[in-house]
Amino acid sequence: MSERLVLHISKTSLAGAPIRIVNALNKYTDYTARLINFMPSSLMDDTNVFEEDLNWQNYSVRPIVMDLIKKADIIHFHHFMDLEFFNPFLINFFKETKPNCKFLRHFHSDKQF
Repeated sequence: MSERLVLHISKTSLAGAPIRIVNALNKYTDYTARLINFMPSSLMDDTNVFEEDLNWQNYSVRPIVMDLIKKADIIHFHHFMDLEFFNPFLINFFKETKPNCKFLRHFHSDKQF
């Protein structure tokens, strides 16, 4: 069976919730999971630093991130965001993903919060 990739995308660390889901998928399933954080917890509050995977603010990982977006079977968004371009990543997820990529939108809080 070929690798199945679940890519998690989050604006913040959300108290570590996204990385715990990623770690559980990697440990207990046949999926490969990765997490992209727009804003790492260390930049927001250095007293509550959570484990992270790929940090969008680190420009050197952006080619890796774009490659993962193109290969993802499922993209799990942890915040409300526009998927076409008006999002913090300035990515049109509809154009950058393969045709059969599924999107999961998981709102941890109200979009106005």
